[in-house]
Amino acid sequence: MPAVLGEALMKFLSKRALAPVPFALLVGFLLRDRGVPVDPKAAHRSEALTRALAGRGLKVASVTWLPEGPRWPLSRRTARAVVKASERDDPAVLYLVETKLSPEGVLLDADEAHRLTRSSSVEESPPAVSGRFAATALVSDGLVLGVQLIDLGGEPRPEGPSWSRTARPQNALTNLQETGQTAGLGRRSFRLVPPVASVTMRFDQGALVVAGDGHAATVPLDPAVAVPNVEGSWLLPEPSEKGQVGNVTTWAVDRVRSLSWFGDDNMQRLKAVAFGALDVAEQARSKVTTDTTDQEIRQDMGDADRSGTAATFTDPETGWPPPKLDVYLKNNRPIAGEGEWLLLDKDPFVRLQPGAPPAFATTFLRTDKERPYTRLYITLWDPRQVTLHPVAGAVEPVNATGSAGTGLIPRTPEMMRRVVAAFNGGFQALHGEFGVMSDGSLYLPPKPYGATIAELRDGSTGFGVWPNSVDIPPSLVGFRQNLTPLVLDGKYNPYGRTWWGGTPPGWPDRVHTTRSGLCLTKEGFVGYFYGNGIDADVLGLAMVQARCQVGVHLDMNPGHTGLEFYQAESKEAWQPLGRPYQNDWEAEGEVSGMSGWRFRSRRMVRGMGLMNFPRYIQREARDFFYLSLRPVLPGGDVPVAVSPPEAGEGKWRTKGLAQHGFPFALATTTLRPDKARADLHVRVLKVDPTTIRPEVRAEGKGEGEGKGELVLTLQGTSAPRGGETALHWRPGAFVLGKQAPAGAVAITGQGQGSEAALGIDADGMLVYVEVESGQTDAATLDRVLKDLGCAQRMGLEHPLTPLQGGAMSLAGSPGKRVSGREVRLVRGQAPGGQRLFADTPIVPISEWNPLQHKRIRYFKHSQN
Repeated sequence: MPAVLGEALMKFLSKRALAPVPFALLVGFLLRDRGVPVDPKAAHRSEALTRALAGRGLKVASVTWLPEGPRWPLSRRTARAVVKASERDDPAVLYLVETKLSPEGVLLDADEAHRLTRSSSVEESPPAVSGRFAATALVSDGLVLGVQLIDLGGEPRPEGPSWSRTARPQNALTNLQETGQTAGLGRRSFRLVPPVASVTMRFDQGALVVAGDGHAATVPLDPAVAVPNVEGSWLLPEPSEKGQVGNVTTWAVDRVRSLSWFGDDNMQRLKAVAFGALDVAEQARSKVTTDTTDQEIRQDMGDADRSGTAATFTDPETGWPPPKLDVYLKNNRPIAGEGEWLLLDKDPFVRLQPGAPPAFATTFLRTDKERPYTRLYITLWDPRQVTLHPVAGAVEPVNATGSAGTGLIPRTPEMMRRVVAAFNGGFQALHGEFGVMSDGSLYLPPKPYGATIAELRDGSTGFGVWPNSVDIPPSLVGFRQNLTPLVLDGKYNPYGRTWWGGTPPGWPDRVHTTRSGLCLTKEGFVGYFYGNGIDADVLGLAMVQARCQVGVHLDMNPGHTGLEFYQAESKEAWQPLGRPYQNDWEAEGEVSGMSGWRFRSRRMVRGMGLMNFPRYIQREARDFFYLSLRPVLPGGDVPVAVSPPEAGEGKWRTKGLAQHGFPFALATTTLRPDKARADLHVRVLKVDPTTIRPEVRAEGKGEGEGKGELVLTLQGTSAPRGGETALHWRPGAFVLGKQAPAGAVAITGQGQGSEAALGIDADGMLVYVEVESGQTDAATLDRVLKDLGCAQRMGLEHPLTPLQGGAMSLAGSPGKRVSGREVRLVRGQAPGGQRLFADTPIVPISEWNPLQHKRIRYFKHSQN
């Protein structure tokens, strides 16, 4: 069979592996059981409805009938009821039930009960009702945690570029399945800070009035009207906008899975059979066609010469990029570039930091001996430059009160200018309920022995195995768990897991499909892994080859997995690409929610199918991670005022300074800031607060001597005087102000001299300027600091005579010692990749499996 025909056949099969799913969805809607048998002998319709719902396992606490709307002559009489009921011993929650009545008001039929809210683990109060609106209080342990306002008439029309002509019908069918009406429900959630013992709720003049324990707030019923900030911040709105729906195939899979007569286990069987058939066909094709793996890899990765530079060595100062990876399939036909890092330093879709090494590199590996045509693509980044942020989706997961996350990368210019990439999270909540926390808000609690990826307060990225505890360390601002670790300390599957997703109970776990993962390498770098047609063993082997110390299996299957690079900028600063876009993996568009901003994006590889590309720059329904560049030294060159510039003028120097690691702690340059005084030379020094910690000494003596590698000594500093501006350091930041932050160390006080000054720039770096030669004044130094981006500035009584390494001047000559108070800046632990919970033991399946199988919120139909 010619190779081109074989490739065409496989593309045909891969696109249609789950083709029966949309048809099954249609059949499911036609066959769904809508009616609930009613008791004609009941005394009244509320009692009849209570008995009918009892047959469905609901214990009814109250029934509130909604006003009946107008109806046509001879049409059936219908009515809707809001029912407070509970299943088993669960807290009581609210349901909406559509019913049919006789002309006399006798209950004839009741449709399926649909949840009004998405809360769990909390009790919902009897509703306050007015017209098409209902409100309920969410109660836990005797405290009201929040309030939900529901528009029973439907949700606002979803807007935005992601809501296409296909997406809107998909959303309508989802609403019909979940709420019983295509318009859905308009849900708005509000958190009470602090919680109160009780609340009253009433509707008045187009608003919901909530009061309790001396607090009061008014919520306009129109969602377009902002909630007034009453009584401080007592009533806080939670995110409520919907995320974009998936492509037709992945959306249909979720819808069929939710059918009560089909369920998740049958969906797993269907997918296992489909992917198994696809794998058999792919293996057969590989035996009768010419091997074109190298051509496919070049196609997937694009033009390497235009996007990057092949790494030939590891920089001893930065440790980046790491050494190349060992090829696993040594006996197979070699493919150029396998295991060799390509630095993404020329890619117009990957943002770079001025003066810093490229933060991203990529390569590929083959680790399946039976299927040498499959491969894992790896994107590696340096977490000393890149911060990872978990984001909860706009649909799932939800927290205990039923609120979902924003599903958005923050829409601020400061963040959007630093966003560089985003990629998928772990399994959806139904498949394990693994822990999720984003920006300090907990959506699903951590599971013992769960493989964990975390964002720390200092910007570090942590990897580890959660201990047998529900306590969350205060150093974490976000985390995402999934399964147990795929790799730990270079060992594959140390916890002996036998299920890695994609198979129903009792089936062998050998599904070959699209899988993704994330790992922390032994060198401290972070890598995203992506492969088509692979199983968990192949993914784990690739992580072992990549020298991973902790490897986490993320989401799987086409449409749920992928990484996208981004560059976003305001229209004023936007630079065109300069060539036509390759629409199969590149895109440009408006940043939704940020007027005047544009982005461009590309997929990590071309073969990431069914992704709704570009995906994560829009509001996303499911959780994901995004990456942002952390400011590091030296930064961009400084414009010079006097031409021609002297050698090195305005060019930051980091070499030859007492850095003691990367990111660099120091950068220095010289400037001639005044055209009229060309003999005036100013020395400029920048210090990164995340890389150092200060030790204060009086007359050369003090605590902390010898406790760290000395980066810089500031001499002749002054102790701050009360009520005056001073420079302080707290972990990770310099602070200028009249009051010292809690736990801060005083660096120096303010002065009125004309030879030195300092400020803090937009990246948080300390910028110190002093006169090196010539005459100047305080106003000139202040202007230099302002031009360097320092909004906060402070004069000094005299120069601080910095000594880098404690001995050398910034110019590189032996430094002058000055008596008096001094501050020694020693090397600290900069943000980067970290190992978390290193003491968590490896325990047998009999111990961790029951703990991870406990459900709190997302139950399969067979568990309801």
